[in-house]
Amino acid sequence: MKLSIRIILSILIFVSSVYLSFIYESEYRKIVRWLYEFLTNNKISFNHPAKYLHFASGAFVSSISIYLVVILNLIFKHERRTLLINTCLSLTLFPISLVLYSIVDSNLKIIECTMCDDGLRTLDYNDILYDRIMILSLIISLIPWIISEYKNMRKKAKVYNTH
Repeated sequence: MKLSIRIILSILIFVSSVYLSFIYESEYRKIVRWLYEFLTNNKISFNHPAKYLHFASGAFVSSISIYLVVILNLIFKHERRTLLINTCLSLTLFPISLVLYSIVDSNLKIIECTMCDDGLRTLDYNDILYDRIMILSLIISLIPWIISEYKNMRKKAKVYNTH
């Protein structure tokens, strides 16, 4: 594919993902809070403030946008079979890493609580590091793409060394 088309497509993906991440961010926070409650058998609950204004953070918005642009550019380098495998693995690794982080962190929050009533802990909405969870999950879901890119680079290096 021509470089100019890839650049234009990357810019479109970046801009649209910035817009969509502003919309998606509040739903993502709800999912993470639900995971914290569900995975601890409701030993964690959240203090619902009367007035709660939250705006999407720059780290959240930029991480999703950069992730999608990187994936888009890696898509053009791989054949269909590898593309399908990497996509399936990424779509599997993202929720797994999200759930695993939530399990570990929510249980650590219960363990570290010394003044909890019967092991119950109430958190504020901002007691969870949502951006860290998202960025870590995105990085983990990039692993299949990184491995494939590494294999492609080694394969190309072998071809150049044999000539």
